[in-house]
Amino acid sequence: MSGISKKRLIFILIIPIIVSATFYIYKNKSDIKQPQSVVLEVAGDINFPPFEYLDESHTYVGFNVDLIRAVALRSGIEVKFTPMKWEDACEKLKQGEVDIIEGMKRTAERDKLYDFSEEILTNSQSIFVLNENNYLNKYEDLVRHTVAIQKGDVAINNLQSMERVKIIFTKDQEDAFKKLLSKEVDAFIGNTLTGVYYANKLSINNKLKIVGGPLNSTAYSIAVRKGDKATLELLNKGIKEIKENGTYDMIYTKWFGQSFKYSNWYVRNTLKYSLIAMCIFLIVLFLMYMWNDKLKEEVEKKTKSLEMANESLRKKDRMESLGILMAGIAHEIRNPLTSIKTYVELLPKKYDNPKFREMISKDIPYEIERLNNLINELLEYSKPKKAFKEKVNIYEIIEKILALIANKIQKESVKINIDIPKDVFVYADKNHLKQIIINLILNGIESINKEEKSINISTMESLGKTYLMIEDNGCGMDKDELNKIYDPFYTTKASGTGLGLFVCYQLMAENNGKIHVSSTKDEGTSFILEFKSLGDDKNV
Repeated sequence: MSGISKKRLIFILIIPIIVSATFYIYKNKSDIKQPQSVVLEVAGDINFPPFEYLDESHTYVGFNVDLIRAVALRSGIEVKFTPMKWEDACEKLKQGEVDIIEGMKRTAERDKLYDFSEEILTNSQSIFVLNENNYLNKYEDLVRHTVAIQKGDVAINNLQSMERVKIIFTKDQEDAFKKLLSKEVDAFIGNTLTGVYYANKLSINNKLKIVGGPLNSTAYSIAVRKGDKATLELLNKGIKEIKENGTYDMIYTKWFGQSFKYSNWYVRNTLKYSLIAMCIFLIVLFLMYMWNDKLKEEVEKKTKSLEMANESLRKKDRMESLGILMAGIAHEIRNPLTSIKTYVELLPKKYDNPKFREMISKDIPYEIERLNNLINELLEYSKPKKAFKEKVNIYEIIEKILALIANKIQKESVKINIDIPKDVFVYADKNHLKQIIINLILNGIESINKEEKSINISTMESLGKTYLMIEDNGCGMDKDELNKIYDPFYTTKASGTGLGLFVCYQLMAENNGKIHVSSTKDEGTSFILEFKSLGDDKNV
């Protein structure tokens, strides 16, 4: 083979190798190309310590700031922090002018506007009042008082549904505390951890106290624009990694306190409160069992004297009532148990916090008392005491009842009009009658949301019967509400078990009487108690 032919052969063999190598290098070069730098603009509250705020040197610091930096480092993104007013941050994210809000409570309304990362914290709010304040002890007491909240705070959703609460918006929580100290407002609702921070910063711990239980315990997450799935994926990846490698724990400890071993005090108290909650729960379960067993016995006795069709219908009604009662009991027990459980879970982290100890010493006994009151009402509901009937003077009973609840009447500024002769008598159990009338008067007082509040109490005798009328000018009820007022656990009040009117119904039946009601929406409600005359042998 000639020299030229050999060179040509070598050239032909080398060309494919060079082309293949070039294609491979080009392809893999594009695959390993580093991603372009991503810079995300992060908005946050300018004054919301210890989560995010400008310190004395005007450096933007806080739990959220450190967390975002750690997440960005793990996700390979760059961030630019832009502190601003909270309401401005929310609006700019909604309009797409920023990419992230570094920390936001998650609510149903906000879910419609933004997308949220995995939870980074469970947050709650508290009610702060002056230490000298003795008339605000729980959330429901805020009615007809002035309350400060930061503009854009989720607390507005609950407060707006309460009657006559005057809401004062502030630029931040520090401003709210100053208004509270100057007595421009009666209370302030805000983030618990931030509130404690400001109390320490302003040296006003001895002037403030927290009342009621934790409010609005919700997930706290990083918020992004609606539909921004790419950013959300990067954030969730970074959050997962910093939780796994311990970075999250170090950031949390830096801003919210050190972890610790369980002390004997903690173990003793945890066991004590757990045992109390368990005993209460078992007692209620036992009462449910006994009540259910009693129902079955009563159904069997009554259905024997009825026709087959009536027997079937009565059994169906009983089972439906039992279902309503059990659902109501579960709901009423779950609320205080959840509160107790929350405190037990927080004990390992906050047992050495004086404010926390003060809160737990007030709130847990309050929740236990709620459970105790529920048990008492269930006992009355399941088996009211046998009536001991006697001749009772209606006028004297009303006088004693009004004296008993005089403080409530005066506090609510209710005018009581009485039109009852002094010689009207009925044959009934005196204690049962007091319980019924007190319940109806208090219900009337709580239903009135007008400037001029009045309740009329009168009697009438007709066709061998005596009638006692209790009429209020409150909010009234529509037809659907009227059909449910005697159902167990049905109530339109913020607090209450919904057993009161059913117990009244039972007690009237026990005293051979009847209870009637008529109501007009926004005008008022009238309850009429019907008793047989003293001369009726069936009544005596």
